[in-house]
Amino acid sequence: MHVPEIQRKIDELKQDLLFWENYLKDLQQNCQHTFEGETLYRKCLHCEKIEVLYY
Repeated sequence: MHVPEIQRKIDELKQDLLFWENYLKDLQQNCQHTFEGETLYRKCLHCEKIEVLYY
């Protein structure tokens, strides 16, 4: 592979990652959360969103 091909592939992967991050964000925002948790955090059983309870 040559440098321009690698750069093009990196750009494609960045775009894919951005798409999936936004998709996950939308899923988690529209989820009717059912949390189950530990003492430090809890996790939604549907979308796997994590809420930290203690810092």
